[in-house]
Amino acid sequence: MHTMVMSSAFVLALICAGLMGYAIQSGATCMVYAVSEMVEKRRFTRLVAMLEAGLWVACMMAVASGLNLAPDQPAPYPPSWSTVLGGILLGLGAYLNGACVFGSVARFGSGELGFALTPIGYLLGIRIFDSLWGREPSVAEGPGSALALPGILALGFAAYAAFRSIRTIYWTVWRSRSDQSPHLWQPHEATLVIGVTFAIMLLTVGRWTYPELLADLSRGKMGETASRLLLFAALLFGARWGGLRHGRRAWQAPDGARVRACLAGGAMMGAGGALIPGGNDGLVLVGLRFLMPYALLALGTMVATVGLAIGAQRLRAPSA
Repeated sequence: MHTMVMSSAFVLALICAGLMGYAIQSGATCMVYAVSEMVEKRRFTRLVAMLEAGLWVACMMAVASGLNLAPDQPAPYPPSWSTVLGGILLGLGAYLNGACVFGSVARFGSGELGFALTPIGYLLGIRIFDSLWGREPSVAEGPGSALALPGILALGFAAYAAFRSIRTIYWTVWRSRSDQSPHLWQPHEATLVIGVTFAIMLLTVGRWTYPELLADLSRGKMGETASRLLLFAALLFGARWGGLRHGRRAWQAPDGARVRACLAGGAMMGAGGALIPGGNDGLVLVGLRFLMPYALLALGTMVATVGLAIGAQRLRAPSA
């Protein structure tokens, strides 16, 4: 990540982080919600919308690549048994926590204070993983596979993404200022803004997600800490802004069960994210953009694990 200073580029990144948090909360963006909708309602709207976020990032990066502005390609981690184990841990952790790393931001924004403990659990999970495993995942030899789009097609996608972004922000933020109860965003609206803002941040300040920040803090990699913490704070501020605008003004103190669920679920996601760098937001927004085999395998395993856990809960429900 290049040096971050209080420049116009960093200010733009802060605004994008806030908008991303707002979109995550307003669209109730969460892998657990997406899989629950798939299992219980046989609908794939949220899941497709989350995967679509990776498409928006890919399109914008394709345009940036044509302008020689794209950042370096991420390391190509090889798929292995640890990829599957990481996907299982991410899925179980998200299910136990009640939300994935995206969803935890959304629920914190809605005033659920217990989800402030999820990042603490995530840190603990990485520390436990490092003490048992002793190293970070290995990097494969050679370049990873990258998603390449024809220039004219990429430009068309980027123009459409820009149009949708402006339309979404206008209708749901500015025009609704006089509305007493601004409507929640549709999943595709939210993930479009998430993808576009993430791509802009990628171009201005480099790769940044809060699971990566937590992983680096846990491992003593303190470079750019202050700037990255500011971005994390902007993300949470945007989420809380969304919660306030949608009427969730009161903070809700967690009970003992919620504290245990967030700490344990966060720890499992941290361990899973250590096996599969980036957590599920990194998988969707970075790994899928480059069609990385490890990302496809890990994300598929995570979705299957959450689906099986929800299905098992439904089977137990009648006898409860």
